[in-house]
Amino acid sequence: MSAEQKIFVPSHPLPAARTGLLTGFDPSTRTLEAGFQVAPQFRPLPVDVVFEKDVAVELRDGVTIHVDVFRPVGAEIVPVIVAWSPYGKGQGTSASVMGVFGLVGLDNSIVSGLEKFEAPDPAYWCARGYAVCNPDIRGVVDSEGDSVLWDRQEGRDCYDLIEWLAEQSWCSGKVGMSGTSYLAASQWFTAAEQPPHLAAINPWEGVSDVYRDLVMRGGMPDTGFAQQLQEGSFFGKNQKEDILSEAARYPLMNELWENKIPAFDRITIPAYIVASYSNTLHTAGTFRAWRRIASEEKWLRIHNGQEWPDYYDEANVEDLRRFFDRYLKDENNGWETTPRVRYSVLDLEGGDQTGVPADAFPPKDVVSTKFYLDARSRTLTTDVPARESTAGYDVAANPNAVSFLTRFDQETVMVGYPKAHLWVEADFLARRELLRSNAAARVVEIVGSRLSAASLELRTFAARLRLTHLYFEADSIAGQALMRAVQAETGDLPVVITPGNVMRRATAKILARELGLSYRRAADQKVDLAVIGAGPAGLAAAVYGASEGLATVLFDAIGPGGQAAASSRIENYLGFPTGISGTDLTGKAIVQALKFGAQLSAPCGVTALDVDTGVIRLALTDGTSLESRAVIISTGARYRSLPLTDWEKFQGAGIYYAATELEAKWCAGKPVTVVGGANSAGQASLYLASRGSAVHLVVRGADLAADMSRYLVDRLAAEPLVSIHTATEVSGLQGQSHLAAVEITARESGIRAIVECAGLFCFIGAVPATAWLNGVALDNEGFILTDSDLDLSELGGSWSSLGRRPLPFETSIPGVFAAGDVRKGSMKRVAAAVGEGASAVQSVHASIGFHV
Repeated sequence: MSAEQKIFVPSHPLPAARTGLLTGFDPSTRTLEAGFQVAPQFRPLPVDVVFEKDVAVELRDGVTIHVDVFRPVGAEIVPVIVAWSPYGKGQGTSASVMGVFGLVGLDNSIVSGLEKFEAPDPAYWCARGYAVCNPDIRGVVDSEGDSVLWDRQEGRDCYDLIEWLAEQSWCSGKVGMSGTSYLAASQWFTAAEQPPHLAAINPWEGVSDVYRDLVMRGGMPDTGFAQQLQEGSFFGKNQKEDILSEAARYPLMNELWENKIPAFDRITIPAYIVASYSNTLHTAGTFRAWRRIASEEKWLRIHNGQEWPDYYDEANVEDLRRFFDRYLKDENNGWETTPRVRYSVLDLEGGDQTGVPADAFPPKDVVSTKFYLDARSRTLTTDVPARESTAGYDVAANPNAVSFLTRFDQETVMVGYPKAHLWVEADFLARRELLRSNAAARVVEIVGSRLSAASLELRTFAARLRLTHLYFEADSIAGQALMRAVQAETGDLPVVITPGNVMRRATAKILARELGLSYRRAADQKVDLAVIGAGPAGLAAAVYGASEGLATVLFDAIGPGGQAAASSRIENYLGFPTGISGTDLTGKAIVQALKFGAQLSAPCGVTALDVDTGVIRLALTDGTSLESRAVIISTGARYRSLPLTDWEKFQGAGIYYAATELEAKWCAGKPVTVVGGANSAGQASLYLASRGSAVHLVVRGADLAADMSRYLVDRLAAEPLVSIHTATEVSGLQGQSHLAAVEITARESGIRAIVECAGLFCFIGAVPATAWLNGVALDNEGFILTDSDLDLSELGGSWSSLGRRPLPFETSIPGVFAAGDVRKGSMKRVAAAVGEGASAVQSVHASIGFHV
């Protein structure tokens, strides 16, 4: 079953930086004479060495891999040490490996350059009567097949190689394994397969459980190194395992992950294990394997540094040779008297202790001490805290952690395995954010294209609704894997994948219907308040209406947030001194509304109001209708566009009406154009510049300060990435499937210029979204008239029977109110819209009271 769960992506040839002097495919046998140097910076060979290059080895399933063998010259049979890894057997002289040596302060002259990365050096081992085998494993460089990552398949493949080596005329029949990191982990899998001729292993710190150590550390997705490993190795001609997509698709333990845990109870051969405290990727896995392997002949050394200097240290190499001499050459050299454990004690002030002997780990004289986390004092204490308390932190902060401190009254040595039992809970808002970012987001997977308006519309909808989802570009490794998995083609984009369905050419409406977000009226449902439009005014109305006991439904034809959601940063909103993005403000408001019981339906528009029967009835875009005791219209305004050829063609493919993270990430570092002279245009320009884009701000008016706040004008003038073009307008668009450049024209001189443009952000105002309304009084520009703006001539006979004038925010229809940008006289500010939405609810209560 695990084979069916594997996901593969195409591999690629070894890049130049990973290519060594001996990488080229050249099946041959030659003798490298003593003194041979592969390059001047490397160590000369101390003895003659036979170099068998690109020897073909057939595995049990017919796949052929290629190996390099270095062995002493002469007729003497020798044991062989295998270095199993996906890095390429000729990489020892590559720029990448030499760079790694320099990174940790190692001189390349300590090795011959014939070694694999993180592997034993043939120059040393051949001089001491050993052969070294460097394989290009399945799917790597010139070897056949598809490569896998830390898997029992690797154990079976290496089993076959070991048994092949044991049959060679020059081999004594004794095989060992050595190496750090990947080469250490591969030894667990190989030894668990119990190849008859594998006599000893030397895992020099490495993971031992791919799920827990590599992709789901601490139970949370953590694929940073997994991505580096997958994308930076396994180069070859066929396919390689896509561990990133597997981690995303299978967030819980299953057969795939179980197959990536070695069978420790089957590891019975002698093992010299090296661990450290420094490389936390390796620490837990090495100690876990040390504890669990069944071998009765196992030794543990815990060093105090980094694995590469430790691995190539002369004294440590000699120590390892004593181990291999004992078990690969059967020399009675007294290795068994070596302490079973040699550990280090780190001293942060210097003076580390190394090689401290012990019979076990933790040592027998260690005393375990229980500490309690006291959230009130943020301390560790040996006493149970007197009162229950909570310590929290913001997951989006840096650092995203909470600390607990303790002070030792006397010098204390800590040795062994620390353990912690934690009770962790996400609060209401954080829980939603965690769902959006962790494995639960796999419930909805969207595959789209950055060049597609339909993909942008779908992503915007998902982002505004704070849907738990994951998005993949169709040309990414993960996106391609998902498309293959559901047999989708480019013409099917955007594709939405849920546990029970695959939606091709998906839209926000299709996704909403699939997730049950479309309005569904219960047979006995009574609605007190219907809010039409989920911008700041509508969201505020929904929060206050629901919190004050009104059965509230909130509709939006596109998605919640309105124009505010298009703002990258709102800096003058009360209570947020450093500003807040429109998306974040919208998200928090949605959570508040839902918390109080409001029902949100989007995309679900209202096409008409019918009050002829004395009851307010809403006609919805899905063909159904709804009766409500009161209605608040907060549909805001629709964005204006420029009358230019190809404008519609480039909408969502280079022309945007918002500058949020979604749009900005596609233009980051590329030149963009912002059109508009009000605050939204200024905020967008500064935000896009912060993402590394050179910004052309195009303003029709001659004075930027005429419609923009002074603080924004000053900040724009001081921003070197922003060029301000006043008395100028955009006069043309250029590009194929995506916008590539715009033409701008100076209004007075008529001088034209073509500027490169990866994104045109349009903030030239909006028109009220009232075209759908019937029977409601509007002014000449289409804004809704309310309360004191209504003339008596605009009030129908229904008002006479009520015996009252319209309430604040009430329209010409009793019980129908308007709030926010759609209303005549509104301030067109987020804070004002929120205030109007909340205030309108007070009038709703009064209106319903009149009808009771």
